[in-house]
Parts: sequence; structure tokens; C-alpha cells
Amino acid sequence: MPPDTTTNPADDSLSSLGAPVSIDNIEASLKALWSANATHTRCSLINFVVYSERENSLARNAALLADITSDHACRALVIDAQTAAGASATLVKSWITAHCHLNQAGGKAMCSEQIAFQLRGNLPKLVPNTVFAHLDSDLPLAFWWQGGFSSAFDSHLTRRIDRLVIDSASWGDPQREFATLQAARQQSGARFIVLDLVSTRLFAHRLALAACFDTPETLAGLDRIDRVTIHHHAGQRFTAQTFAAWMTLKAGWNLESSCTSDSMQLSKGDGQALQLDLLESNEVTRCPGVSAVTLSGTDIDVSLAIDDSGRYLQSKVTIGDRPPLGCLTPLLACSEASLVSQRLRQPGNDALYFRIWNLLLPCI
Repeated sequence: MPPDTTTNPADDSLSSLGAPVSIDNIEASLKALWSANATHTRCSLINFVVYSERENSLARNAALLADITSDHACRALVIDAQTAAGASATLVKSWITAHCHLNQAGGKAMCSEQIAFQLRGNLPKLVPNTVFAHLDSDLPLAFWWQGGFSSAFDSHLTRRIDRLVIDSASWGDPQREFATLQAARQQSGARFIVLDLVSTRLFAHRLALAACFDTPETLAGLDRIDRVTIHHHAGQRFTAQTFAAWMTLKAGWNLESSCTSDSMQLSKGDGQALQLDLLESNEVTRCPGVSAVTLSGTDIDVSLAIDDSGRYLQSKVTIGDRPPLGCLTPLLACSEASLVSQRLRQPGNDALYFRIWNLLLPCI
């Protein structure tokens, strides 16, 4: 039986997706769309897929793409997929539209194509076939997988991905998800680079903490640190754990066997013990993540905290009886669309990323 490509234009929740089209008429409909708009220019530097298995995700993700495409011209595919185990037929609905933004000169609008799909059926076969059939030539493929991995995340799909965007803070079972990610990397020959939104949330924190130890005197004080405390917002313990693991690796500390979700027992090169605690804050914020970090030891105190404006990370370093030295580090925009846009601009460091994960696994 052929796929059911019927659509319901009266569905208000999907009206933002554009014009409903049959799946076998998508390319012809896109050509007609551009031929009818002489003042709009189609631009595409990458293929960008946003994939979700959450119900009613299409409209929300299309709205996110409207923001992301202002920074990244692309052929965008937004997919809402639901498994229908044992189904004798598949259901595919599709829509086309364009996200247009005026160029800096105020001339022609620069537009990114969007194709939206609602998939119901045998996902391991349906997802890659749908994606590969509608990519823009041989441009790189960036794939934003939302939530935990499913059976659709198989080698047929992953071997074609160049950059995989994920948010590991949203995983319900991080150990299982990371094992799936590692297996996919091995099966695909390590083709794709992992871009985790957790790393972007921590970008300013990493930059600010590294700057605190940017002089020989403060760097020497690192050996005197004996206690670290990381405060995080509700639901962001894993983000705090990731920052703790990064700090541990960069400082050259060692993780001892005593490790829980709320604390890490560390040791320095000389064997001296060091305690690292993770504390949850009840503070309500528009940018959830790590809210404050303190490192203390003999004659040295280092602190990071979000200032009252919520726009900067304030750092202070106190050595002995001297007045504290401080600076402000701008925080990145924290909306989901902004995080993705920033992550696509940043290079991936898979070697460090997987070292952090391997350090974290016993603590999760």
C-alpha cells in the first residue's frame, strides 16, 4: 500500500508549517515557490534536520527554525515521528514554506527552505528514506536529535550525518544514551562530530574559570585548592557534573572511587584529597544551568556567579590578604534557538567531549 499523504489544511496547530503538499510533489512545489517570488533569494549552506518523537512538536520546532535560519542558511527538514509498531502502512504528511530574512543591505530577502514531515509507521526505515530523499545535493548534514535515542537512530541514518546536535541534559538514562552514541560513532566510522548543547551552556563558565588562573601566581594557587562547590538550577545536575568533569581534567586532578550524583572525591598529583560537591539551587531563572562555582584553599578563593542583571558571569580571585580581583564575562543568549545557532558556529572537540563522558560515567 502506498504512503498516505493526505493533509488537513484546517488543522490550526499546523498552519504555521506552510502549504501542504504530497510527498512526491515536494521538489516541484519548491521550484514553483521560488519562481513566484522574484524578490526572494534561496540560500543554502547546509542541510539541517530537526528530529523529534515528541507529540505535537512540528509547530514548535518550525518556530525555532525561523530564528536559527537567520544565522544559518540551509535546507531545513523538521520531522515529527511516531512509531506505529506492526502497522501495515505508513502515514506521511508534508508541508513546505520558507524562512526569509533581509540582508544587511536591506535588499533581497535571503530565504531558507523548510520541509515539514509528520511520520507514522516503521521509523527505522521511514526516517532515513525520508531524510535522504530530500537533502539539498551534497551539502553537509547537521542533524538535531531531540530527546533520547530510539530505534530510528541506526547506522543507515548516522553514517550520513556530519554534525550531530544533542542536549544530553534532557536524557532520562544518560548511561544508556551515551552507550548508544558510542556505538553509532563506531558503526559510522566516527564520521559525525558531536555538538552537545550542554557544552554551549557552559562556554562562559569555562572561559571565566580559565581566566581566573591566567597568571603564574593564581595558577600556582591551584595546588592549594582543597574544596570545590558547584551550584546548579533544578533539573541541571548533569550540566553541573559535566562542568565538574571538565574542571577535573583541565586541573589534572584524579577521580577516586568514591563518587555519587552529588559529590566527587578527587585527588591531586601529590595524593592530597579534594572534595567537590554539587548543590541544587531553588532560584528561578530564565537561563537554567550552573549558577555559581567556588574553589577554596589555603590563601586562595575563587568564585564565579551570575550577576544581578543575569547577563554576566562575575569572577573574583582573592589571594592572601590582597583585595579581590574580578572581571565580568558576558553570558551567551540561552534560548534553545540561540544555543543551537551558537553550537553550529563552534567547532566540536570530540576527544575532550568523550574524555569528559568517560570520567562521568561512574558518577551518573
